[in-house]
Amino acid sequence: MACRHSPDATMRRILPPLLACLLMDGAAMAATCPDPVRAGISELGYSGYLDHEEARGAAVDVLREAARRSGCAIELTLYPRSRLFVEFESGLLDVAASAARSDERDRHGIFVPYAMSRFDLVLASRPARRMLSLADFVERGTGTLNIVRGAFYAPEVLRQLERLRKLHRLEEVTDFEMAFRKIAAGRAAGTLAPEMVSARLRNEFGIVASSEIVAVPESPAMQVGAYLSRNKLSVAEQDALGNALRAMVRDGTVLAIYRRYVGDATARALAGTSRRR
Repeated sequence: MACRHSPDATMRRILPPLLACLLMDGAAMAATCPDPVRAGISELGYSGYLDHEEARGAAVDVLREAARRSGCAIELTLYPRSRLFVEFESGLLDVAASAARSDERDRHGIFVPYAMSRFDLVLASRPARRMLSLADFVERGTGTLNIVRGAFYAPEVLRQLERLRKLHRLEEVTDFEMAFRKIAAGRAAGTLAPEMVSARLRNEFGIVASSEIVAVPESPAMQVGAYLSRNKLSVAEQDALGNALRAMVRDGTVLAIYRRYVGDATARALAGTSRRR
């Protein structure tokens, strides 16, 4: 005797194991990150910025995707650059990005690099003879260079900045916005800024056509990434987020995110396969 196929019977067979799998997945995700991960991001150009009160930027997108892949809920907050690691080292944040590496920060967190960065010389106007280095600016330039207090400069950059200081051609400002505002107002000859910062602020202050970017040899590329708190995150949470970030570098997700903000050429320089470490 032939038996007629019953859709209801099929569903009764499928639903219990399906529900069990869903419950197991949810339990595993809750066990990995029982609480939302509190992440802070520096307001640094296209890395992190507010757009109609909403956090946007490459670092924002990177952390959101890492959280999604690791099954962790995430709470994102933008901070002034000078404030981010005060909050992180005080234990008020679980994750901090976009960050350069330092020995002090290593004491508080595990560094997971996902891109590269470099300080370029941003000149207010194009000189008659092209400058090839920061030393050229010191020796042939005449104006004042604005630098951001507390930024991470390479040793050779610091040596050139000291030369400018002795010539009374160096001025410190509180943030990159102030540095670019002074360039736009004709009150500074230039500044040093990462590419993700200069790309956004040159547009914002309307100086793309008049200014010039010089990739100076005194400032080599350095890794940037996220710091995962040693004290606030469990080992499982550190592993889940860290592995997600590393996978995003390998599979090209970070490159695709950067490409949305700075175009293909700059994205490949900062997050392409040739820059991965």
